[in-house]
Amino acid sequence: MLETPRCRMLAASPRLTSSRRAARRLHLVLALVAAAIATLTARTATAGAPSCASAPAAGCRTSKVPEQTRIWLHDQKVNRRDTIVWKWRRGQTTTRADFGDPEHLHGYALCIYDAQGGLLFHGTVPSGGTCNGRPCWRPTGAGFRYRNGAALPDGLTKVVLKPGSNGSAGAIVKGRGEPLDLPSMPITPPITVQLQEESGPCWTATYEASGVRVNDGEVFRAGASE
Repeated sequence: MLETPRCRMLAASPRLTSSRRAARRLHLVLALVAAAIATLTARTATAGAPSCASAPAAGCRTSKVPEQTRIWLHDQKVNRRDTIVWKWRRGQTTTRADFGDPEHLHGYALCIYDAQGGLLFHGTVPSGGTCNGRPCWRPTGAGFRYRNGAALPDGLTKVVLKPGSNGSAGAIVKGRGEPLDLPSMPITPPITVQLQEESGPCWTATYEASGVRVNDGEVFRAGASE
């Protein structure tokens, strides 16, 4: 007996239905895997996630050559392109022990204060944590390095802590993207920028009007005065 086209279609229907179900199951599995990867990538630490002090901290280490300690803020129309870079250079003596234990216990916060001591910007760098399947914090020679491509929780993606003798210690903090809550621009100097470690140590620079290179509605760039 010859099969009509309708018969062939009906015979194929169960197989097509089964294929669709299998495709849906595969799609669901892939979605769950993607969600798990995203969670792993964005996972941050719980051991230490400090906030900035309500006013600039006292007794912080300063740079021996302030004009080489620079701040860049770029508040673009598209928030995902916003950036912040702070480079504290030629700093006072700082040992590895002064940086605490960011791999396990001591988180950091980058803080910007206005002339009255009010907080203009804060960015938290938790201790510990896993970023893209690897520890966010890792030792590098005598110091430490932090990398978080997910830019969570506050947009900071990179921290470099470099111990050194008087005039050779340093720190770098970078951030980008939508989680950054940059201050409104232009900014009225002077401002104070501090990297605060939650157990007490801090590193600071002050930016007076004389050190400002660019200060408009999108960009603030300056070298420190002290």
